[in-house]
Amino acid sequence: MISPDIWSQLDPDAGRLSLRGRRWAVMVVAGLVAVGMLGIWAWPGGGLVPRLTVSGVGSWQRTAEDGSREFAIELRVDNEGRVAQTVEAIGRSGPGLRLQEVEYEGVFPHELGARGRMLVTLVYSITDCSAVPVGAWPVPVRVGSWWGGVTVEAEDPRADIEAWYASPVEQLCGEEL
Repeated sequence: MISPDIWSQLDPDAGRLSLRGRRWAVMVVAGLVAVGMLGIWAWPGGGLVPRLTVSGVGSWQRTAEDGSREFAIELRVDNEGRVAQTVEAIGRSGPGLRLQEVEYEGVFPHELGARGRMLVTLVYSITDCSAVPVGAWPVPVRVGSWWGGVTVEAEDPRADIEAWYASPVEQLCGEEL
């Protein structure tokens, strides 16, 4: 076995990084710290995944002459993030509900600023009262971003109180959800 003294005489820098290696290691660590800091900023700010919420503002319902039951609900869409989002579409049909129309004073796509809000009216017809979902039913919002489009299921922060569509459906169907 060779003693450590002999190894240090053969190559005193054995096991140490070269100047080039140290610079590379510092750059890698600095890069990882920068990526981590960007992630800490971007994730809660809506930079990676849009942070949108919806809440019901008002509604109306009617039974048409042909017996079809319709309701409209005005939703406030809030951008809870620090990054502007491009809203391309909103709403969907579902069990017992058919989306007839999306009413908005502007045009889609709509640039929703940081901490901004927009009002949208979704007009639905009820196709089957017994099939209407019970409980929270998120509103899909299609958002365009620099890497492509993403669909976010925006939920009502008050969803534990009542689903956004519950009141008009209960009134038109005559049964509680």
